[in-house]
Amino acid sequence: MDKKPVWYIALATLLVALVSILAGACRQTSILTEEEKVWLKEHPNISVSIMAHWPPFEFINDDGEVVGMSIDFLEIIEDRIDHRFKRSYYFDFQDGLNQLKAGRFDILLDMQSTPERLNYMNFTPPLTDHPHVIIVRANNQHLKDLDQLADKSIVVVDQFAIHEYLKYNFPHLKIEPMNDDVDCLRAVSTGEKDAFICQQAVATYLIESEGISNLRISGEVPYNNKLGIASRKALPMLNQILTKGVNAISNKERAEVYNKWLSHTKESYAQRLRIFYYSGASITVVLLLMLFFNVMLRRKVKQRTLDLIAAKEQAEEADRLKSAFLANMSHEIRTPMNAIAGFGEILYGGELSGDDVKTYSEIIYKNSRHLLHLIDDIIGFSKLEANQVTISKKLFAINRLFEQLQANNKALLQSAEKETLTLEYKYGLKDGKDSIVGDETRILQVMTNLVNNAIKFTNKGKITIGYKVQLNGDIRFFVKDTGIGIAKERHKEIFQRFVQVKNDDTIHLKGTGLGLPICKSLVEMMGGQIDLKSEPGVGSEFSFTIPVRGVGV
Repeated sequence: MDKKPVWYIALATLLVALVSILAGACRQTSILTEEEKVWLKEHPNISVSIMAHWPPFEFINDDGEVVGMSIDFLEIIEDRIDHRFKRSYYFDFQDGLNQLKAGRFDILLDMQSTPERLNYMNFTPPLTDHPHVIIVRANNQHLKDLDQLADKSIVVVDQFAIHEYLKYNFPHLKIEPMNDDVDCLRAVSTGEKDAFICQQAVATYLIESEGISNLRISGEVPYNNKLGIASRKALPMLNQILTKGVNAISNKERAEVYNKWLSHTKESYAQRLRIFYYSGASITVVLLLMLFFNVMLRRKVKQRTLDLIAAKEQAEEADRLKSAFLANMSHEIRTPMNAIAGFGEILYGGELSGDDVKTYSEIIYKNSRHLLHLIDDIIGFSKLEANQVTISKKLFAINRLFEQLQANNKALLQSAEKETLTLEYKYGLKDGKDSIVGDETRILQVMTNLVNNAIKFTNKGKITIGYKVQLNGDIRFFVKDTGIGIAKERHKEIFQRFVQVKNDDTIHLKGTGLGLPICKSLVEMMGGQIDLKSEPGVGSEFSFTIPVRGVGV
């Protein structure tokens, strides 16, 4: 018998291996039995309801797309079972539970099994597992575990699994349910409540995306959120199919989804603030200044390359302003740093009375806040110069924004120690009819800067803060004070970077000269315009009008 050539044997072996791989792949994608496939065909209207705002798990992004970790998992499951479920949406968690109970839809994502829910839901194995944490204000150093929350007001999201867990296992705690995570975060941020207990991934994501800067994670709760997919009790075959889909997700696919939504989660501003206080104020300032001037110098080199002769006078003026700014910044940074270092050394090195400790601590706190404000201005302006600031458009209530603004302003006024100065608020819309689509975080940032400016230059009288609806539907926000006022010929100048209007009344006041330029840039990025009416000795009114898509207007 003739021997087969070596290449012939190798080719045959390769073909057999290829057929085996293809057969294995086919078997892998066919995970349902014939009975399960028939059941899906007989129930074509099975629907999954998605929560419209629960990032990073399931939410509608700025482009109107439904995205999130759980949406990615759902799409993998639909590929495995070769079936696509109908989508619907809900905005309130309690409403979602009630609609599933009533049979209006069949599947809920991101659900944890609890004794109460097992009465009307079936559950798949969990897809994610996340710890619960305690969220408090950044200046609260003592609330680190559940035992220390015994006499405090605690908020949770109504009907979340953590609500049921705490209610049955810690009945002595003062638990107050609220509608959603953002409401809970704002209640703690404004001081209305002491603590918020929630899932860590959601809290970290929302603190960053909502720009809530005065919160921090203080500790963990011995309860993990093991989230799977829930379906109606009356449909056991559906749970059987979903369970097969969940089990078919590979470890590699799970890791890819986790990395996509969780690996880039940023440390909250409150945590950065705490690190700043305890470890490296001086180093942080130096690094930020290097970043700031690096951006500025690159832009100047490009400008000079394009038109060297025409830019000569502008470059000389820029150098003069930069020199003045550097000299001013050197003074602005050294002054609070010297106070922090000096009084900190006194506190550390000697035995002091209680009154002395309180006085020196207040001095250190106020100088630290001033230094942070300087850094915020530098960071904000650097991001604007580098085109790293984006404007988002989301639905929000203006009156709720002003409630947060009032809480912030109260702290600003107390810090300024101006007892003869009062704040007055004027709203343009009634609650419930004040919903608009715009960038809530940037509007709040501009209003806060304008109010801070008004308090700085007003020693007595009144500051009026509010908004009005224009005839074309746009919103005009305003801050009016009875301060020192600004001469008409200086109105445009104060919106230029590094410029501060100095006279005998303001020579002692501190600042970077960046606050109003930042406000002007943000307003223009939102499609609006900032205006000023002012007269020396009478006062000033800063206002800006931005186009908005109104729901209640």
